[in-house]
Amino acid sequence: MRIFGCLNIGYESVPVEIEAEFRQGLPMIQIVGYAGTAVRESSDRVRLALANSGFVCPMKKIYINLYPGSIRKESAFLDLAIALKIMEKAGLIPSLPISVTAMGELKLSGEVCRCDGVIAGIGAGSAASSDIIIVSVENKNEAALPGKKGVYAVSSLKEAASVITMLAEGERPPQAVGAAAFPDRPETEGGDLSDILGEPLLKEALIYSALGCHHLLLSGPPGCGKTMAAFRLRTLLPDLTEKQRLETMRIYSLAGELTDDRILTRPPFRSPHHSSSTEGVIGGGPGLKPGEISLAHNGILFLDEAAEFSSPILQALREPLEEKSILLSRAGIRSRFPADFLLVMAANLCPCGNRGRLSQACLCSVKEIQRYRNRIGGAVSDRLSLHWEWKARSREDSDGFSFSDKSIKIRERIEEIRERTVGERGAVNGLLSPDTIRRYFRVDPETESCFSDYCRRYGLSMRSVFNIMRTALTAADWRGSRKIEKRDLNAVFRLRKE
Repeated sequence: MRIFGCLNIGYESVPVEIEAEFRQGLPMIQIVGYAGTAVRESSDRVRLALANSGFVCPMKKIYINLYPGSIRKESAFLDLAIALKIMEKAGLIPSLPISVTAMGELKLSGEVCRCDGVIAGIGAGSAASSDIIIVSVENKNEAALPGKKGVYAVSSLKEAASVITMLAEGERPPQAVGAAAFPDRPETEGGDLSDILGEPLLKEALIYSALGCHHLLLSGPPGCGKTMAAFRLRTLLPDLTEKQRLETMRIYSLAGELTDDRILTRPPFRSPHHSSSTEGVIGGGPGLKPGEISLAHNGILFLDEAAEFSSPILQALREPLEEKSILLSRAGIRSRFPADFLLVMAANLCPCGNRGRLSQACLCSVKEIQRYRNRIGGAVSDRLSLHWEWKARSREDSDGFSFSDKSIKIRERIEEIRERTVGERGAVNGLLSPDTIRRYFRVDPETESCFSDYCRRYGLSMRSVFNIMRTALTAADWRGSRKIEKRDLNAVFRLRKE
């Protein structure tokens, strides 16, 4: 019987085959195969877990080899696989002509603890042609998501042994993992778009951003509603599809953020503090852990006080915004993480925050204000399709865009429009290629002339031109029109700052 464990390396999980040999000598377990400290310490955990589970560990010298030996193993999640291999070699469980992948850390009592990266590990088990996969019962819902057959969830080493014994006797183990149990109640997000009083232009920007996945910059003095609006944006995004849920939960599992075995149904919302390190936001570190941009995959990355983030972090966002992924490298290890997120940034208008307020005066110089705004950088701001800036305006000034619907009703309409347009174009508008945009950017001569004049007047880059075209297409979709009109371009121009 071939027994495999799994080793998480970045976004991927690599199968590790466990080999065992008994030799005469002092009773001990010696692990070879480029084993790290956590793996070497498993020898004592495994021996005591076997004894406390009612099994007699052979009084011999036990050699354990972890193949391949070229990859350093730094994980306690190989405990269960090592214990099962020793039991098979000692005749404590039947030796079947099958392959088994086992994932889990052992307590001294023999209890199998949860482990990170189970979804990726199941993929590695499938790559190793495993017939059955054994995980901790704490990972039960997570293990059910890939929809693989032959997955069993156990709470102890004794249960893991009984699974193999029952399979050898032709019986169906009761620990088989079925369909994932979704929560009875939807995830609570808090707040609703109708909580925003007035500010129709802001609501327009949020709807276009949610419908077309257009990146958004919110600027204004403290207390004008930037953070509140960003949190309400999540309520407009449709639920995660089955594919998106699997991708997102795989990342969360690798990061160790599924400790309650919950199932994600809503798009993630990540809001790192501006004091976060580049490694924390972008990813990396020992073991190549995913950063905030990957944890925001299929959701929103909100950078509050964006101008306070360090320049390396902001500039490092440029490639993920274009490629929708991030390639991380460390100590000879490389891994590519998905990072398809909707970027929302909020910033004050000046360092002191008083600029734009009617009741307080701003004492910042023009040079200080310009330096503060330049912290975001032209390369990043060029990728932000929408820009809402707070102004002291009348709340009744709807500018032709007035509504008070709840988020759930707007979300239903967004889902309906997305289903139609994505089915026709292949992606949401914010992700359409230039060739696809040209094909669907249908305008009359007057509208085209208005668009050309605007681009020439402000000397826009090609990226900005295509961003305007994508956003105008979204505005037309929201109206239910297949043709872009001049009012759609005007709506986009109102939400830009050249």
